[in-house]
Formats: sequence, structure tokens, C-alpha cells
Amino acid sequence: MTDKVLAHDALARGDLVVPFGEALRTGGVYALWLRDSGAKHPACQAVLNWFEEQLEQTTGQAQGDRAG
Repeated sequence: MTDKVLAHDALARGDLVVPFGEALRTGGVYALWLRDSGAKHPACQAVLNWFEEQLEQTTGQAQGDRAG
């Protein structure tokens, strides 16, 4: 059992399957909480940009999966 966002690539490859029909929708969310010192680190924006790119790729592909 895992979150579909975390398992997206494995599901797309067929390495994992959703065995009982539609996955359970929990309404859960992810949050990234940074200490002030972490938010000021030079690499912080790069990491936040990477997270955003991953989200866009995953949600874009998921929307394409539902349309097809």
C-alpha cells in the first residue's frame, strides 16, 4: 500500500498494480515545512522547483491517463 503519487512511475511501468479497482481517495496532502535557516539555504529554491516539476509531471500524466 502506498500513495499513487509516490508509486506513479512503478504503476506506469506496470511494476505495481491497483488490485481492487479504483484507489482509495483519502484527501491527504503533503507538506514541506522548512525552518527559517533551511529556507534561506542556497539550494532550497532548487529543491522546491524540483518538487513542483515532479508534481506537474505526475498530475499531467495522471490527467492524460484518465482522458485515455
